[in-house]
Amino acid sequence: MSKVQVGGTSFTIILEDSIRDVSLEDGASLRLGEIRYKEKEIAIYNSPDDGEFNISIYHELTHAIVNAHHIRSIREKDGSHDEDSVDRFAMGLQEALSSLGINIRHFIKEELK
Repeated sequence: MSKVQVGGTSFTIILEDSIRDVSLEDGASLRLGEIRYKEKEIAIYNSPDDGEFNISIYHELTHAIVNAHHIRSIREKDGSHDEDSVDRFAMGLQEALSSLGINIRHFIKEELK
């Protein structure tokens, strides 16, 4: 079982064959992962594509970090997270870690064996 510590919370990472869809403002529907705060879980669609998988886990980890460390600049007035900022931060994190040869999927897969 793979776990990640963010702030004072330990989240279990769960790989799922499908994640429920959400409707986007432009009418599209997409969800590759979700953070379940109450259950202390990060669920990620087990995509065969490493890039898609990695950006999904970084996206959900960014949500966990914003929540745990009360990062107001990435929060909307209603307390929800600014998804554009979360996406951009996650992409930057993926680029930085990839440039170091780090593929987070390999760490998670090894833990789940």
